[in-house]
Amino acid sequence: MATENNLRFYEEVLVLHPDSTEEEQKMVFASSSEVIKEHKGKIYQVDTWGSRPIANQGVKGLSRGWYFHMIFSASPEAIQELRRRLRINNKMVYFHHEKLPKKETPEGHIEKFKSLLEKTSLKEKERQARLQKKQMGSR
Repeated sequence: MATENNLRFYEEVLVLHPDSTEEEQKMVFASSSEVIKEHKGKIYQVDTWGSRPIANQGVKGLSRGWYFHMIFSASPEAIQELRRRLRINNKMVYFHHEKLPKKETPEGHIEKFKSLLEKTSLKEKERQARLQKKQMGSR
């Protein structure tokens, strides 16, 4: 079992099948939460990014999926169990676990992550505005 000494901070990205129901999505997180808590970990944040295009459309032949992001602490054993459970879930399209740097707190990572999302959103809005302006000029 996990001890406070071997807990690390992780970031998880999940992509669920586009036809998965809200109940199925909740079951995935209930299962993940159960594993994390069994191993003395803690969930710091869960974000739902909604239905988005899948970057690599070769993934199970799908073009869209339900995206989720989570930051939590856990032991390496918990990560192994999470991966095992996610692999056997037929609604799972993609998952990735990333170990956060030891010096970084979950709160600090969340703050940097939100800042990066804001910058990305601003760039996307600017790109859309340029595209719209270009389309208006070509008419």
